Amino acid sequence: MDKKIKEKWLKELRDPKNEQAQQMLLIAETGARCCIGVLSDVAGVERNDNHARKYDYCQWTAWRGELSPEEEAMHEDDELPPPNFESFVGLPQGAMDKLSMMNDGSSSDMAEPKSFAQIADYIEENY
Repeated sequence: MDKKIKEKWLKELRDPKNEQAQQMLLIAETGARCCIGVLSDVAGVERNDNHARKYDYCQWTAWRGELSPEEEAMHEDDELPPPNFESFVGLPQGAMDKLSMMNDGSSSDMAEPKSFAQIADYIEENY
């Protein structure tokens, strides 16, 4: 993972002023974010604060490259950032999936959501 992005991300996750959200990249009304939402802010993804939303593929315009209308439609419901964002931050899709499940809790194994501090510890140890 990119060292500078990782350092900034860990700092933000450990900042007690940051409110954690589940199932949302960003809740505009409160400013709460999930761990991937914090990563997107640290990496410089432009926010769309007009509404609370689930992961919004149209949010990642600068990271997608050129897509045909068919490709655009195919990815409209994607829940995590596109591959070139993954390359930019140096964190593969599988890692983002894992961290997202840690953030939100996993219904498949009845795991409770982890705090930002717990997620930061995991990132520090594994990436």
